[in-house]
Amino acid sequence: MAARSKRSGDRARPRKEPRSPCNYSLALGFLICWPMPVVYRIGGLRVVIWPNDHRPAHVHVKGAEGEAVFNLNCPGGPPELRESYGFKVPDVNRIEEALVELVPTLCAEWRTIHGDY
Repeated sequence: MAARSKRSGDRARPRKEPRSPCNYSLALGFLICWPMPVVYRIGGLRVVIWPNDHRPAHVHVKGAEGEAVFNLNCPGGPPELRESYGFKVPDVNRIEEALVELVPTLCAEWRTIHGDY
């Protein structure tokens, strides 16, 4: 039996393009291009800690409706709203309530990424 060429049975597969690492920041007003490290999700919202961000320890909460930034006040909290764009007040309050329980986890994640608070 003759050996078949590896190519004879292969099908051309469409090449998957990598997802863009760019995200439009409502808070900053321009496109940011690097991977977004989502550390937690609250419903459909992404809780993000940027790897090249500044102190104090804080998280960005991003969703289709807007973006908010909360200082974590590590290690014990409570989280404090620093800025919000697009979210309604009840949504911001709901996010803040959810973050209260996550402060120890988020502070540990900040420390892993950045070192000190």
